[in-house]
Amino acid sequence: MSITLGRCLGHGGFGEVYRGFDMAKGEACAVKAIIRSSDTQLAAKLEREHRVHSLLSSDPSIVTLHAVYEDATYTYFVMDLCLGGNLRSSHLLNKQNPLDPEVFRKKRALLLQILDVVHRCHSKFIFHRDIKPENILLDENEKRIYLADFGLVSETADSEDTREGTSEYMSPECYAEFSHRVPFLNAPTDVWALGVLLHRMMFNALPWANASLNSPEFRDFLCDRSGYFLRCRNISKEAHELLISVFEIVPENRITIPEFRARLASIQRFFLPPQEAHELRPVVLTDVDLAWTVSQRARVSHEYIRFQKRRIRTPLVLPTRPRSKQYHPQPQ
Repeated sequence: MSITLGRCLGHGGFGEVYRGFDMAKGEACAVKAIIRSSDTQLAAKLEREHRVHSLLSSDPSIVTLHAVYEDATYTYFVMDLCLGGNLRSSHLLNKQNPLDPEVFRKKRALLLQILDVVHRCHSKFIFHRDIKPENILLDENEKRIYLADFGLVSETADSEDTREGTSEYMSPECYAEFSHRVPFLNAPTDVWALGVLLHRMMFNALPWANASLNSPEFRDFLCDRSGYFLRCRNISKEAHELLISVFEIVPENRITIPEFRARLASIQRFFLPPQEAHELRPVVLTDVDLAWTVSQRARVSHEYIRFQKRRIRTPLVLPTRPRSKQYHPQPQ
């Protein structure tokens, strides 16, 4: 291998990415060094990553894989070097005002590219399963994206490896409390991750720590799906409806990527000017069974919920954060 390795550009669970220089070609490149393993499952994943990435390398929005080398310790993937780094460290994601309409248009343009390349992968029955800012690379002008890292890729519509991925971007069906209720389908799981990416880019923040009942924010979302994102007074009606469609709990009911793209492309304003902002809504529960599921974590008694439902006809307002163990509300 006539390639010298320079500084480390990033690292993950199975290896690191370095800036390299191909002495034969006289040009810079990126080199992903993956630790070799005698484990047959890990070896099969590495072989699948190599095969799938090679198959997709002709796509203009996927990082080109040029060669693969091995030594006694590592497998090396030699790829194009993207001078803009990854989306997570980009100026556009972290430094620019998300309320600026021009910033929204720039972010939307990148998101539309991401949706397009993921859809092209899905059309070949290739599902990424680890969509996140770190795996979206940029050109030096931050105007073009390149999808990277196919280490968790699947080539089937469903999968038994439900726990694979990055926790912040994993869909609810990846977690134990939901997995027995809904099927695990790879395409809707990628759509969920794209929704989290949309939220991360537009709000400069994640919607929740993860989509499980361990997250107070996600429990709040389950309490009132129709009102959760309206806590941002400036969000537009079209943006709010898109988020609700993306974050559908039942995978089969989740929006598809073509629908996602069409609706995002039609949104002219993600945020409204202050004079058009709507009133904040309380978090409400209208379903007793859902209330009980969430209240187990919020430490509100089932009996109190049923008492309140009999007592009042208006939707029940529950605490949006867990109370202390000593908190036991009593009927008045």
